[in-house]
Order: sequence, then structure tokens, then C-alpha cells
Amino acid sequence: MPLPPGICQVSGISDLATDAMASWYEAAESEIEIQEIPSQFQNDNAKIFDRGFKKLGFQNAPLRRAQSNCRLEEGNCCIECLNGCRLGSKQSTPETVLKNALENGLTLVPETEVMQIKVLSGGDIRLSGLDGKGLQVNYKARNLVLSAGAIGNARLLLNSGI
Repeated sequence: MPLPPGICQVSGISDLATDAMASWYEAAESEIEIQEIPSQFQNDNAKIFDRGFKKLGFQNAPLRRAQSNCRLEEGNCCIECLNGCRLGSKQSTPETVLKNALENGLTLVPETEVMQIKVLSGGDIRLSGLDGKGLQVNYKARNLVLSAGAIGNARLLLNSGI
């Protein structure tokens, strides 16, 4: 049976098909506010991506993202969200689910960079990295949430052979 269209064709993982992921996206999006960035508020980076997509013959659409009340019409540039939103508008983890997760037993270790993940026998996970002083740290966990963003997560997974 052929794989459904999308990333699953490249990865070979049929669970990554758009239809297979739809209920998960719907559940996540039901807890946050999603807005579309109108084209008149695209910053220069977005315009470069748009031109590149068109030049390569790819389709693209306005960015839909988790944000609320960014006040773009007042001149706010939402690319600054990469460094945190001064308005508190970005619907990121600290703004949405982190407090609830901490109340339900999440252990948060600030100023720590995880460099490698290893899945141990029995399903536990070992995390190795550096603390804020550059000292080697190791943690063992039952569950893991990757929260280093698209680039940081990819780097961590690649460093770990995952």
C-alpha cells in the first residue's frame, strides 16, 4: 500500500501523514489561540522565503501560528518572538502549558543544555549535557518533552542517533 502524501513519504513513517496527525493538531490547537499573519505584516525574512518558494515552484500559504494580540498594526515585528515575546502574545510553552505541567509533576532544570539522549532498556531515558556552569550533568527520566525548537530538537536527535 503506498504511503499517504507528505512527510511520511520521505520518512517511511505512515503515522506522520496529515490525516493521521490531524486529531493531535486539533487537540493542541484547542488549548491555544492560532492566528494567520496577513501578508502586509510579513517581515523581510518571510518575504525572502516567499520568493524562494515561488522561484522553486513550491506552494506556500500565509503563516498560521500560535499567537494572540500581537498588535501588528502598531508596528510590532513578530520575528522577535524567536527571543521571547515582550507582549506575552506568543502562545509558547511558558505562556500556555508550562505552569500546568509544573503543577502536575514536571521537573524543570533551567540553564541546562542537553547534548545527548539515550533510550535505556526498560524504556527509561538518559539525558547527558552541561549545566549553566559548563559542568557535565546526567539525568534519568521516564518521559521527555523536546522543547529546543525545530533546529535545537533536530540537532539533539541527530547527536543522539535518533
